[in-house]
Amino acid sequence: LINVLGNAIKFSRPGKKVTVTAAAGADGSVTLGVRDKGVGMSAADLAQALEPYGQVGRRPDGTPGGGTGLGLPLAKALAEANKADFAIASTPGKGTRVTLTFPSALVLAE
Repeated sequence: LINVLGNAIKFSRPGKKVTVTAAAGADGSVTLGVRDKGVGMSAADLAQALEPYGQVGRRPDGTPGGGTGLGLPLAKALAEANKADFAIASTPGKGTRVTLTFPSALVLAE
């Protein structure tokens, strides 16, 4: 979640909101979401960004994104290692949405 949130902030325009949500599903699952209205990515950029060291894109001010290119691949790998579903949707110029859904078997509830 920290890697995803960090990317959302890094690639959002100043003054734009980054939204973090949490929701319980009727089946007992829990979904965490991060949505930004940043620079977004094309399908090709998204595929590259999910590969280790696959840096793409620029910040809203035009400077390179920086980092190691491990944020999204690591977030995806950690989600899958914890039996969670990792989903990402992005549109250039519109932003990105990442959701992590943890199945009910892994959710502790009272």
